[in-house]
Amino acid sequence: AYDIVEGDFSFNILSEDDATVVLAKAEPPSKTSEMIIPATVYHNGKSYTVTKIGERAINSISIYNFSIFIPNTIQEIEDYGISSCYHLYLIEFEKGETPTTIGRGVLNSCGDLEQAIIYRQFIYNENVTIKPFAGKKKLDSVFLGGSWHNISEREFAGCPELIYISLHSDIHSIGAYAFQNCPKFSKFVDGGYYDQGYDYMERLSEIGEYAFSETAMSHFVFSENITHIPNRLFYKCSSLKNVYFPDSCKIEEIGVGAFMDCTELTRVVVSKNVTSIAYLAFMNCTSLESVELPTGLSSIERRAFSSCTNLEAIELPETLQKIGEGCFYGCKNLNSLIIDGNNPNYYSENGIYIDKELILTLDEIKVKGNRNINSSIINLLNEIEELAHYYNMERNMFISDSVELAIKEKEERVF
Repeated sequence: AYDIVEGDFSFNILSEDDATVVLAKAEPPSKTSEMIIPATVYHNGKSYTVTKIGERAINSISIYNFSIFIPNTIQEIEDYGISSCYHLYLIEFEKGETPTTIGRGVLNSCGDLEQAIIYRQFIYNENVTIKPFAGKKKLDSVFLGGSWHNISEREFAGCPELIYISLHSDIHSIGAYAFQNCPKFSKFVDGGYYDQGYDYMERLSEIGEYAFSETAMSHFVFSENITHIPNRLFYKCSSLKNVYFPDSCKIEEIGVGAFMDCTELTRVVVSKNVTSIAYLAFMNCTSLESVELPTGLSSIERRAFSSCTNLEAIELPETLQKIGEGCFYGCKNLNSLIIDGNNPNYYSENGIYIDKELILTLDEIKVKGNRNINSSIINLLNEIEELAHYYNMERNMFISDSVELAIKEKEERVF
């Protein structure tokens, strides 16, 4: 039994003092495919505000081209509150400042969902492991506006048909894996009606790891509030051609594999405040031809530019203190590697770079190696000293400060 029945909707009273009710059960619309949830209902001469959609309240509705409109009075959708609506194609949340709390299983088994219009922020219960829109196979467009400012972790991950997000609100953060494996997702578009040209991403201050990995993003402009590029942000973005760092950009670090396997990226001008480029940051960017590094850069970690087969030239700044092992391994067309002459740690010669603390003669290498080195390496060194130099040029490898360890481990790590 329900406290109030009005049309296709049944409600239970939550509080007489606050005059609030929960939508307990919704029947399929009898005359239309559109369900408009009322903001208020009347009972015994009293007005009640609908503030909640109860557990499985809108469930197992199989009407084709079904749509749901949710008023801004709804503050919570309980577990599976909207679920098993197999042919739901559109859901719209009315504009409002109060966030809506979302429970587990909301939009579960709503596989035909194509469009979402959301005008207020979602807050998720702790038991929510799969976000409502994640994995929706037919979802192709989303409009975010009103009080929606934060795209949470895995919010739209695994939506193979999602093409764009239309914005009419400032985005402050994008969580980890937010758009991962959305192979058609390519851009954020201006959803404003009267303020065309306004940058809704201008206030973006935080992006999580893998946020855009395996998407069709072709370009991206970092806001001045971003301080670091997270790990594998654009991993396997094979359509990414351009990234822009404004002069006011505050980015100090490029994370692990941030641009790894971005095979269409051709040119990068690294932000002037960047001091560290992490492991695998630009690995296998096979179209990368030009990289401009900032004067304050202090470290490039292992294999940061490895297998960038089109990279022909690069200049390393005076401030550089560390070049990781195999940094340019596999850069077969790298013919010009220049290090600022004032760099106290490295110098370049014939296209290779050398650590000034590791200028070893052949005899010194053999002395170091005699402690833990097999005879085949000694014989190789004895045959011809120039072989090591030649092999370094061909492979563009760097003999790091772990020479002794490398000799102990594997012969091929040294040459």
